Amino acid sequence: MRLWTAAAWAATAMTATAMAESGDVAMRLGINRARVFEGESVLFTVRISGMSRPPEPDLSGIANADIEFLGSQSQDQVSVTIVGGQVRRSGHYGRIFSYRITPRKTGDFQVGPVRLVLPDRTLTDPGPTIAVQGIEEQDDAIVEIVASRDTVLADEPFDITLRVLLKRMPGDRTDLDPLDPAQPPVLEVPFLDTQPISGLEGPDVRALLRARLAQRRHEPGFAINQYTVRPDPFDDMFRFDRHREPRLARFMFERRAVERNGKPYFEYSLTLPYRPEEEGVYTFGPAKFKGTVVRDMDASRRLTTRSVFAVGPAQVVRVIPPPEAGRPLSFIGAIGTTLSATAALDTQQCRIGDPLTLTLTVSGEANLRNAQPPPIHAQPDVRERFRVYPDTVETVRRRDEVRFLYRLRPIVSGTIELPPLAVAYYDSLARDYRTVWTRPLPLRVDESRQFSSEDILGLIAFDDPALSAEPAPWAPAPLIAGAAGAAARPLRLEAWHGAVALAAPTLFGFAALFRWRRQRAKSVAARKRKRRALGRALALLRSCRPLADPSERARRACEAMKTFLADRLDIESAGLTPDDARRLLARHGVAPKTASRFGDTLEARFNSAYEGGARGGAAGSDAAEDADAVESVLRETDKALKNREARS
Repeated sequence: MRLWTAAAWAATAMTATAMAESGDVAMRLGINRARVFEGESVLFTVRISGMSRPPEPDLSGIANADIEFLGSQSQDQVSVTIVGGQVRRSGHYGRIFSYRITPRKTGDFQVGPVRLVLPDRTLTDPGPTIAVQGIEEQDDAIVEIVASRDTVLADEPFDITLRVLLKRMPGDRTDLDPLDPAQPPVLEVPFLDTQPISGLEGPDVRALLRARLAQRRHEPGFAINQYTVRPDPFDDMFRFDRHREPRLARFMFERRAVERNGKPYFEYSLTLPYRPEEEGVYTFGPAKFKGTVVRDMDASRRLTTRSVFAVGPAQVVRVIPPPEAGRPLSFIGAIGTTLSATAALDTQQCRIGDPLTLTLTVSGEANLRNAQPPPIHAQPDVRERFRVYPDTVETVRRRDEVRFLYRLRPIVSGTIELPPLAVAYYDSLARDYRTVWTRPLPLRVDESRQFSSEDILGLIAFDDPALSAEPAPWAPAPLIAGAAGAAARPLRLEAWHGAVALAAPTLFGFAALFRWRRQRAKSVAARKRKRRALGRALALLRSCRPLADPSERARRACEAMKTFLADRLDIESAGLTPDDARRLLARHGVAPKTASRFGDTLEARFNSAYEGGARGGAAGSDAAEDADAVESVLRETDKALKNREARS
């Protein structure tokens, strides 16, 4: 019986897939990213609708790129209904072709043109445009994102590993981390945000990073996505800082010594496990490294650093459905290791044509989120005994099982049985399809009762009073209206009505007044901070004049410039770099020459704080002259900002 059923189902599937084109054929192109860095790839999809088996699109017009074909997936959604021996088909036909494209040049890259050659015409699409950004060549820092697998099935786990390789220092400092605790480099990693990724079951990023948080102030590490920690109120309790702002948090990953291109590196890695819940395309990255790398350190513990910007190309993981080859018609979309199916009828005895409810329950070690009801109406042994209504199937999903409720009517009488029902799933371990069967269910079907014309007339005349010709008894109406009609009565307001009417506007007024006072207080505080910005910075600058240590003097001057910019522009000073200062001043309308001078002065003091005057000459000059130079820059910048505000 099972061989006959399988042959009939295969014939039905071949008939459905061999159908002619449905509607107009259309082609739509898509990319997963519109901006990439040099060396990165984009996932390019060509979606063709209106044909069940379209030809592969022609991508020969795409130049200056490496193209890799990743396969195609059917988008057919066919419904086959058999009524009275007639087969009716309806649905949508289409296919998706997937490619991995890697541009070879920087700049604007055109992913096209793409052609689809049909028997009667040719469809052409110019394709989307992506921006390819170049990266400065350097070998001090290398960032990588590695996926354990490029393609997985739903509910099949995979890992994403973030790697940062830093070149080791020479000599006896080779075992030291090439990181400056005072200026940790910043890693921008999109998938290390605390927001979950839709469609993926991922790790608890907050707990993962908290376990790797650097506890000591002088412990090296990486700053990630601008995460901050608040300072301990009992730390340096005798040091009176005016600012107790949050500082960048530092995280340290697992470290091991490796070689890359014959050079020694320290590899810092972090692995995140994921389990996909839905099919789709998931992009991890890119990851950016911005900050200083320590190249060397002398006997006085002065550092030789280099400012580095590096990018780790993004990785794409595709969660795909099982293969189309060998897929049985009874496949419900479940993927796992084991599956069981049970069937139950709501009665064991009925008449021909009585409506029955069949409950098919599916459970097991499998992903049932996308499970669909199997087409039991396509089984010949079911179709011979029952009329099934596939359009009325109800699906009830629970945590560990799925129930499908079918409506069917028996069309033969006697002691019959509901045949075994086939339910197919994809075994993720064996990488093959498996089919399980339900047990047959016995059913007693009696002949339908036959009524004659005499029975019907007798029923109307004598048996059912509701169908007789006698008039219905009188029933009173719910409303009674007199001849005088409705009487008008004056509307009288009580005293408490006015109190209730005034309460809501009064409460709203108090709330609006409180909010206005709160916003005004914040605005006044911000204006006071802005007015005092220059004086506060000059006070900090005066404290560095008597200092004899050039490095400490440069550090104080750098702090004064950061404090001025933070107070003047109402921003946070933590992690503020010279490039950030130039960009912020330009955004606030400061002339490029003034903004560049401010950034250069800040950068010279920043470098001198670690190199003792080796760069910029700031720390090596006279203390008074150096302070005067910084004061001149501060006054010039403050004047430019005031002029801009006056014009606005």
